[in-house]
Amino acid sequence: IDRFRTNLERTKEELGVTFLNSVDGRSYETFPAKTIQLDHLADQLEETHNAWDNFHNEPPIIREILRFVSKPEDVPAAVVSKLTRAILLCRLGNGVSYRQGVSPAGLPLFDHYLKLLNDDGIVELILALYRPEINPQLYLEQGQQHLEAVLGIVSQIAVADSIRQSIDFLQKDIKNAKSANKRTEFRQLTAGFIDWS
Repeated sequence: IDRFRTNLERTKEELGVTFLNSVDGRSYETFPAKTIQLDHLADQLEETHNAWDNFHNEPPIIREILRFVSKPEDVPAAVVSKLTRAILLCRLGNGVSYRQGVSPAGLPLFDHYLKLLNDDGIVELILALYRPEINPQLYLEQGQQHLEAVLGIVSQIAVADSIRQSIDFLQKDIKNAKSANKRTEFRQLTAGFIDWS
């Protein structure tokens, strides 16, 4: 398929992608191809989240992402940060009261992706909590409830003790998780894998 893309053989490329979709084989595409596709899908998911009718339009994009990702090793390192951030943004919701701000069809798909994270992905998730497009949601009670669910998922799959302790720290004081990155204790807990400077 990469050769078809390189040679601009669009019909053969489309047929190859159709074949891979039919046998659930998108995760077997080459890393360069997956990197480009997932990078584009992460951008598309974030744009859709911030657009009108996001509840309806987010699920097809996350489904397409999950075609490429069935285990942590399937996510190219170059896009794990961007992809995790976009999915976390959708999973924490947009603050509206309808369906607690999260797409009902998208929610189990977002959670499915979160369950596939390895420790590197969980670190990216923790970092994403303090990005300006995500952190404001943690000031809302609704966002805190969603964060609690997200942390519950990743706490079960984290391997490193320091990461598990950091998640535990956030879980114990969910109302103040929004500013944990400014607290000395949390900075010390995460010092081995996050440089807050």
